[in-house]
Amino acid sequence: MAYRCSSRTPEYEDFYDERPALLRLDADQLEFFPLAPDSKNDSTLYHLEFSQLVPLEGAQGVAFKVAESGENPCCDGPESRSGETWRIFAETPRGVAELLSIVTGRDGSSHSDDPEVDSETTYGAQITLTRDRRQRVTAVAAAFQEETKEFRGESEDGAPQIVSKRSGTLRYRWNPTSLVFAQK
Repeated sequence: MAYRCSSRTPEYEDFYDERPALLRLDADQLEFFPLAPDSKNDSTLYHLEFSQLVPLEGAQGVAFKVAESGENPCCDGPESRSGETWRIFAETPRGVAELLSIVTGRDGSSHSDDPEVDSETTYGAQITLTRDRRQRVTAVAAAFQEETKEFRGESEDGAPQIVSKRSGTLRYRWNPTSLVFAQK
């Protein structure tokens, strides 16, 4: 499940945060699990969307699309970042664990006045699952493309210049013994 925190104040209605949690009915307990390493100082706003169940050998995974927005009304600046990750969570003997997190989308922009250069980076990835005969997921692949453009204020035509471009495939294999996905 996801826990949502929002405001009813009209100017802040579009700004809300969602965090994943596991409701343990047998213990009457709601267990939250973090989406960032430093959750106490994290000003990112997260929006969760259930993606799919991910059956694994030794665990039952649940995948979410997690949209991340840096547009928080309390924390503004010259940098703008937003993105989306595809994350698998499962209950393990050591508690709820994030088994895999793959960036599937990212947009970032930066503005500098001296020299006047703006940059924009876009990143996208497509997820593919490999399954065994029993339909359990054994591997995950993410085919990605990334492009960075610069916009220079002194440029005559104002056209952006592509400064970097890359693509590839990231591969992860499920290890049922250690209950982790390992990058290959």
